[in-house]
Amino acid sequence: STFKIYIAMFVRRKLQPIFASFLILHAFHAVCISCFPVRTKQPPPALPLGDSFCGGRNRFSGSPYPCSQGPVRSLLTVNLEPSGTNINHLKTSGTGESVYPLNNGWKLFLATLQGVDARRSPSPSLWLNEASQEPWLRSMETLGVQVNESLANDPAGVAQVVKQSLGIGNACIAVDSQQSDSVTCSLVASGALGVPAVDEAATGISCSGESVAADCTGAFAHATADKYRGSGLLSPRITTVQDPNKSEFVSGFSVFSAANTQWQDKASSLSLQGMKSGFAAFGWGPDELGTVTDVSRLGGWMHASDFCLNLAVQANIEPSVPPMPPQHLVSPQKVSGSTARHTVTFVMSDGDNLQWLLGSALSDEKHFGSPLRGTVPVAWTMSSAMAELAPAALSVYYNSATSMDSFVSAPSGAGYFYPDQVPPQDLDGTWDASVSLACKAGHRLLTVIGGDDCSADQLARPLNSPEIDGMIYWNFSRYDGMNGRVQWVNGKRASDASGHATSSMPPKPIVGARYQLWSGFYNSTSLSAAINHQGARDVHSVDGYSLVVVHVWSMGMQDVVDTIKGFDDDIDVVSVGEFFDRMTKHAAPKGQGQVMQRSSLENK
Repeated sequence: STFKIYIAMFVRRKLQPIFASFLILHAFHAVCISCFPVRTKQPPPALPLGDSFCGGRNRFSGSPYPCSQGPVRSLLTVNLEPSGTNINHLKTSGTGESVYPLNNGWKLFLATLQGVDARRSPSPSLWLNEASQEPWLRSMETLGVQVNESLANDPAGVAQVVKQSLGIGNACIAVDSQQSDSVTCSLVASGALGVPAVDEAATGISCSGESVAADCTGAFAHATADKYRGSGLLSPRITTVQDPNKSEFVSGFSVFSAANTQWQDKASSLSLQGMKSGFAAFGWGPDELGTVTDVSRLGGWMHASDFCLNLAVQANIEPSVPPMPPQHLVSPQKVSGSTARHTVTFVMSDGDNLQWLLGSALSDEKHFGSPLRGTVPVAWTMSSAMAELAPAALSVYYNSATSMDSFVSAPSGAGYFYPDQVPPQDLDGTWDASVSLACKAGHRLLTVIGGDDCSADQLARPLNSPEIDGMIYWNFSRYDGMNGRVQWVNGKRASDASGHATSSMPPKPIVGARYQLWSGFYNSTSLSAAINHQGARDVHSVDGYSLVVVHVWSMGMQDVVDTIKGFDDDIDVVSVGEFFDRMTKHAAPKGQGQVMQRSSLENK
């Protein structure tokens, strides 16, 4: 018995620590697997990023925007909302329950599947359809894109067809679509690995065992996301700032572009470090000023797109003819007889908003879809980046233009940024990207939003380009904060091979808005009265010109028409191109250098 006691003591003293260590290692291994799951079944490798994505096809040199392996020629549609009457057969796989209305899990799955699909560009490409996308789907048909709607009300059937075409089997990112951190993690991992995110409980689609490429469920979702952010598999030129509650929107593009997807309740908490200068941010932050300022300070620009659908597909539908607005829509009006005239032009705001332009704007009866469009001259701000992000959609707008429609670059060129917040070492590159995209989009005028103290030196570079005729400037604090002031910038002199000056460009104006047709500021009646009373009648003075910005969220075509009806007979309403042409010919200062011409009119 004494011997047995010694044996027991030996086992207890010698082997218990070993056993305890084994338990600790086992627990540590379990935690590591949760944090950084091992992919036991490798999905197809993610495609490379940048120009190698598509050999630089249809992208300007240095563009941050990827494209698929080939242009989209056909679409396979799936309805996010049921359409038609034959929907009784719609079932989830294995549950026997109707898939409609689609829950967050289904929407996230379809959006991420679209992103994977767009990256590899099989035929056809997946189109997520709803009411705002129906006009665009029909427009794509008119451009020669084939549309297959045979499975439109069968999400499970569509998913099976797409996955088989991609050859990814059941590879998936495991996600809990009800948890914000899990959704964000799944978008990061899906972009890095090139497989869709699946919430098995929400969709009935199997995502377990060897199929799981990354596990974004549970308490370690944040750590898993950080792992892939540091993996080198994500683009350093694309980030998405997106509320996880909007999981079906812009998520397809996030996966397609391998974006660093993130969300924080406060803009100051955004993790933008590691992004390369000249990056593009998609989605939308919790605070406009804070988010755009943060992006600008790191040398990037923002695209408002947090409710954007099908951007991953739009970026790869290439029209047979590159989009180009009709030129000289309104014949230049020569000033004849009396020059005692006041010249006015109207410019619509918010053309930087991709989700609006690629959503309801085309058919919006207050604006571009208004029956009044074409009765008076109006300029539409439109994102120059659409030349690469949605070239076919841009063509649809241009092809729908009347002789009274003009198009100018939306704020602030390449995207929404504040020039006075961009680091000096990054500003030239940002302006060069803006000019490249403006040229592709056919925009000869840039619209810029910035601070009250933005200097002419910070704005001058794009005006050195012969393709840019001038700039429209809106103060962020109040779009008409410049009171119609004009800054003149002389272009650089052209030189021959020996360096001798051969010619110089004429001075170009930076024109501040004089008025804003905006609820709470001016309505049609008060604006007509203000211009009639305050507008100097003199084409040789900048006081004789008023650029009016129209706030699209509170005013529309009817308000513009009503304003014009109230004008006196000696007020000319012209296109924005004629406005700049007339000002340059008649009101430009003589001599060299940058000149500020302050308006003597106080309209505030």
